Amino acid sequence: MDPEFEDQQERSNELLKAFALFMELQQAGAKEMRSTKALQTMVDKYDRFNGRNITKYLRAYKCKMELNRVLDKEMIESFELVVIPEIRSQVKVLCRVHGWVTWNQFERLLKDEFFDDDEECVTKRSFLEWVEQQLGRNLTPNDLLREFEARFSQLSPMEKLTIDMRKTELFLLTADEALEDKLSLLLADSNAEGGIATEWKNLEEAIALLTKQRLIDELMKTMKELKVDIAELKRKLSPTRAPPRRDLPRLCIWCDSVDHERRDCRELTEALRNKLVFFKEGKIHLTKTGAQINTNFGKGGMRKVVETTLGSDMGPAAYTIGLERKDKPSVNVEAKVELKTEPPQEVMVRGAEVIRKVTGWTNPVDTPSIQGFVP
Repeated sequence: MDPEFEDQQERSNELLKAFALFMELQQAGAKEMRSTKALQTMVDKYDRFNGRNITKYLRAYKCKMELNRVLDKEMIESFELVVIPEIRSQVKVLCRVHGWVTWNQFERLLKDEFFDDDEECVTKRSFLEWVEQQLGRNLTPNDLLREFEARFSQLSPMEKLTIDMRKTELFLLTADEALEDKLSLLLADSNAEGGIATEWKNLEEAIALLTKQRLIDELMKTMKELKVDIAELKRKLSPTRAPPRRDLPRLCIWCDSVDHERRDCRELTEALRNKLVFFKEGKIHLTKTGAQINTNFGKGGMRKVVETTLGSDMGPAAYTIGLERKDKPSVNVEAKVELKTEPPQEVMVRGAEVIRKVTGWTNPVDTPSIQGFVP
């Protein structure tokens, strides 16, 4: 391999190592700067911890450290720097005896160490007052359990021992009547004194069971409400159904009669036969004008329209064909034909045929009142 290339590669590796070390020092310096800034702010605002009101001081200390992104380990190591020299040894002993702990554990150790001078600490008296007043009765079972545990954990070790045997009993006193009845039923034990199991583990299991049941009830309620909402949404989205149609009487389009339909109407048949009207594209038209006839239901039908248009009576008409002799009384031969208008050519032809048949008349006959004079 080329010696020059090896030399360049070696120098590159050295540069990378130097850069990594530089970045590490930079990060360490940045962490130290953030920690120093948080400590300085804490001391300037709250002064050094003097052994009183540890709960309040730790709350402020934790807030400042978290805002400056200081890790838990550094928070523990730096705490002795904000403590007055008189009690700094107590803090160092806690770290040395208990070794490495989490911040929450370290916080608990500090509260126990400086318990006596902590105004915010929960004493046995204040704890029992909280239980007696049922200040947590409006909480859910699970929330009440957490609140009870949080207050109980703030008691001094000696106070915890004095009431630890009554822990389950005190919790039942904290609960409202409804929750107390449910827990008493779940904790019932015929072998235990008082008929109720007093082990704290049993109470935690009962609370967990009630919490699950409560979640199931809420889920069922939500599902029922969802069903109602879906049904309402479907009702709104579904097309509105028209009211059922009532069967109306079918009228004849020609004469407006309810006794028959158009296809059974004799008057319409006669009008078609006599070429008074005609069908075109399924519609009835007037022969005289060729115009389509409008429907006229309830007002006499199409027949009334035709009568009005033609200005003539469309009712049945009888035409008489008579034969008369000059020397004898006249003999009338009647041929009645029901028509809707003036007699058409067909009627005239039929009249002439009657005359010819009776009289042998051969001359043309063309008059509305056909009379044959027999000699």
